[in-house]
Amino acid sequence: MATIYSGNMEKVCVGLPSLGLCDEAMHIARREAIDRQEPVLLDDNGDQWWVHPDGNVDAVGDDE
Repeated sequence: MATIYSGNMEKVCVGLPSLGLCDEAMHIARREAIDRQEPVLLDDNGDQWWVHPDGNVDAVGDDE
């Protein structure tokens, strides 16, 4: 299950299908980032990404 957190780590959306099943969580994360005009954190069973309002996605811990 995937969870989306705001920039201050408040849960925004809980219980989304895993990204391995479909891309619904990523679509919702992108919409939340645009609506909030700030990055949101998408956590999918420990794998995490910052999703930015401009559509960019950065894996947490990715040094590139």
